Formats: sequence, C-alpha cells, structure tokens
Amino acid sequence: MNYQILPPLSASESAALRDDIAKRGVQVPIEMDDRGEVLDGYHRLEICKELGITDYPTIIRVGMDDDEKIEHILALNLARRHLRREQRQELVATLRKEGWSLRRIGETLNVSKSTTARDLATVPNGTVQLPDRIVGKDGKSRPARKPSVIAKTPRETQQVLNALAALDIQTLPETVLDTRRVKRLARDHKAAQRAREFVATDMAESDVQLLLGDMRERGQEIADQSISLIFTDPPYPEKWLSLWSDLSKLAARVLKPNGMLITYSGQMYLPEVMSRLSECMNFWWLGTVIFSRGHTSIHRRHIKAGSKPVLFYVHHPFTPDLWLEDTTQIKGVQKDEHEWQQDRLPALYYIGKLTKPGETVLDPFMGTGTTGIAALELGRSFIGIDSDEATFALAQANIPNP
Repeated sequence: MNYQILPPLSASESAALRDDIAKRGVQVPIEMDDRGEVLDGYHRLEICKELGITDYPTIIRVGMDDDEKIEHILALNLARRHLRREQRQELVATLRKEGWSLRRIGETLNVSKSTTARDLATVPNGTVQLPDRIVGKDGKSRPARKPSVIAKTPRETQQVLNALAALDIQTLPETVLDTRRVKRLARDHKAAQRAREFVATDMAESDVQLLLGDMRERGQEIADQSISLIFTDPPYPEKWLSLWSDLSKLAARVLKPNGMLITYSGQMYLPEVMSRLSECMNFWWLGTVIFSRGHTSIHRRHIKAGSKPVLFYVHHPFTPDLWLEDTTQIKGVQKDEHEWQQDRLPALYYIGKLTKPGETVLDPFMGTGTTGIAALELGRSFIGIDSDEATFALAQANIPNP
C-alpha cells in the first residue's frame, strides 16, 4: 500500500526543507513500518538521496494495521502542515476510499461533518467508490500503544527489519525499543523454538545430559553422590538469593566424597550468599577471578569492579591431594551470547585439577554452556540445567554431544 496520502510539498516548502537538511542533517526521524514501507518522511528520504546523505535516524513502527498507519501519519503531519482547501478536499477523498466515515474524517481533520461532505462532493467524476465496510472512530479494538524501534542509521534500520521478520511481532513489548534489544529478542525467539524441539538425551546413552527446567526440580533426577565437581554461576540479584540455599542442598546430596562446589558470586550480597551456602555445605576457601581488561559498573555502590569472588565449598570430609591456585585471570567480561556469559579459562583450570577423565561435572545454572564445553574438552561427562528456553538452546548449540 502507498502511505503517501497527504498532498506533496509545494516547491517553496520542498526547497526550504532541502536547505535545512543540507545545513543540519535530518532532524526528524524517518518513520517506516516493520516491512520497511515509509510512513512519514518520504520527502526527507528523497532529499537525502539527492544530497548523498546516508546517515539519518529512523523509527520503525511495529504491529500496526493499515488503518492505524493512516491515523498515525495524519496525526504526525496535520500538526506540522496547514492544508489548503484543495489539499484538504483531496485528502478527504483519499480517506473516504479507505473506508472512513464522514464523522471520523471530520474529527481527524478538525472540520465539521457537513464540510467533509462538501469536500467529498467536489471530487471529479462523481462519488467515491467505498469499500465493503465503513470504520468509525471507535469501531476497532486495538492496543493503546504499539511497539516502535529507533534505529540510528540505515544499516541499523535494515538489521531491525531483518530481526522483525524473524519475530512474532505480537509478542513484542508495547514500548520503544532500540536496535540491540530487537536483535536480541529475535535471537532469543529462534533459540526458544529450538529448545522446544529438544528431546533430552538419557545419561546412559551419552556423556552429556542437558536438562531444561528449574534446578530445584530437575536436580532431583541426579543420583546421590554421583558428581565429582559442581562448577557454576548462579544469578546474583537479590530476588534470587534463595537459590543459593537450594544450591547448597543439592550439592550436599549429589557430590561424591572429596567432591567440591565452586561457584562465582557477585559482591553485593556476598555475606548472605556465603551464609546460605553454609546451610548444608562447609566453607573451604575464597578465591578471585581478575578481569585483565574491562570492568563491571556496580551503580548502587559507585564501584567499577575489576574482579569477582570464587567460592569453594565442601561437604564430606575433604582431603586435598594437590595444590590449587585461588586466583585466575581472564581477558574481560564476555557477553557475546548472554549477559551472564563467563570466560572458559577458570572452568578449564578447576575441572582439570579437581576431576579425572570420565568423572561427571555438574552446572545447575548452565547458561550458554561454558562449563559443559570445558568439561567435554577435558574428557569429562557433563550435566547441565537451565530454566530459560532461549539460553538453553544456545547451550545446546554450543556444547558438542559425542
């Protein structure tokens, strides 16, 4: 559909707009729908092409039907432009062809119903052919607000359109999104589809067992004293503190004699984390991972953290038979696939030191599978649990299953 329903700019208006864009660039974003059709800014876009301007902002409006797009276009333009009588008459005819009632057209253009009828009577070649239905101002039920996406460049615009094509746009939050958020939603949507198709492999048939679900429930499927090492990274926010108690309980049950729990932790709630882990386990040591580059900003404390704690806990009487380094160093925080993604080097070091080939490593908060990748690389078996479908699917793709 052609959404250029308003009359074109006059020669003087077009010249003024061209001069302004040449001096200041595009100040008002060009708006388009989720198929890439221009809704507003057609003249701005044409001027950019003439001037060779390739860097201009865009807003992508998502999930609007044709009727809503027309309403939106009118709302934007009628506030900016004063239409001459002949231009208004042309617009009345266009809206009538779209099935709008006379009352609705009048209210939108801020003229009376009788004026709308007179405008319509001026249409050449008789009356306007109407569609099968007339849609009044309140004749449709629709969300109060539609999603929209802001893109800063044409390249970002194309990335957004590609991402939207892979999404169910009915599931988008009704808010303003940026390019990065939409791309991530598209990736998560694809990953969740893969996860729903996953059929868990029985442990007897493979060195890898991936369990989709809550670790408090799926963890019950793991046999007592069957795990040599738990290496994990639970979520740090306050609302998930109770999970540390559940982790302590699980570790106490499934770890073999001389097995160990090693877990990353944030600093904000470290005293309570350690207290909860101590409910069923015994504190052994406190280590550190140092970021050789990059910091994590802890806004509530105004701290730029260059390291994070590593907690060592044991349950059964523990007899160390080798020396361990309590400090490891990584290049920085890796977030290519997930906001809680971790570097593989610490997992490789501790799995290699604390387990033997063929023994089983457990990660109850698997994320994208860093621990599993390290375990299989070292010839260990692996059990991973995660409750998020999209993250689980990323782990499936990342962890080789021999």
